[in-house]
Amino acid sequence: MKFIQYKLPMDNREYIYYECKLNLRNDLFIQEIIEASKQEASRYNGKQANKSDKRRSLRTLNSDVFVGLLTEYIWEYFLNKLIKVEGSSFVSRTNYNPKEEQIDLIIYNNHTIEVRSSNVRNGIPFGINNFDILGPYTNMYKPKEEFKSFYLRTLYTLTTEKILFDLQNGRPVSIYLMGGATRSMMEDDKVIVYKDLKPNNDKEGYKSRYRCIPIKNGLDAKEIVLELRILKRL
Repeated sequence: MKFIQYKLPMDNREYIYYECKLNLRNDLFIQEIIEASKQEASRYNGKQANKSDKRRSLRTLNSDVFVGLLTEYIWEYFLNKLIKVEGSSFVSRTNYNPKEEQIDLIIYNNHTIEVRSSNVRNGIPFGINNFDILGPYTNMYKPKEEFKSFYLRTLYTLTTEKILFDLQNGRPVSIYLMGGATRSMMEDDKVIVYKDLKPNNDKEGYKSRYRCIPIKNGLDAKEIVLELRILKRL
C-alpha cells in the first residue's frame, strides 16, 4: 500500500487528501478481504445494510461488500501508521454482527468510527466540491441510528465491480481518503443538511434520510488525524 498526499486549492483553504495505491501482487491482504467479503455478503442474504434494495445482483452485492471492507482496512492501516499507542493498535476493525448496529472501526478507548465510501465519476476534485460526509440515517426500517464518534469519507473513480475485477486481474487501483467529521459536527443542526439518498443501483427502493456535511466544509485528511490524535491524549 502506497499513500500519496494531494493538496486541492479552494477559496478559503487548501484541502488535503490521500491517494492509496493498491495492487494484488504487492498487497497480499487483498485476497483475504476478497474471501471475507464473500462470507459477509452471504450473511446479508441479498439485502443492503439499510434493507432498502432487494433487487441488487449477487455480483454487485459481493463487490459492494468487498469495497466496503477494503476501505475500512485502508483507514485502519493509515490511522495506525500515523497514530501510535503503546501496547495496542490505535484503531481496529470490528466483526459483522447482523443482530447489532454496524460499527466499522473502534478506537482502543472504545470511541467509534463510521467509514462511508462512494464512486465519483467526474474526478476527485469534483467529489470534494459536490459530495457529502454522510452521518446517521433513518428510513422506514430504521427509525433511529446512534451517533458514532467520527465519520470518515472515502471516494473512488471506478465502480465497485471494476475495482474488484481490476484487483483480481493484477491491475492497480486507487482509493482516496478524504477526511471526515466529528460527532459534535454531525450533531450541530447549523452545520449539517438533511438529504434523502439511496444507492445508485436501487431504482425503486426506499430512500434514507441522512445528516450530511459537504466534504469541502468538513475536516480534511490531515485535520481528521489531528482530531484523532487529540482524542488519544484525553
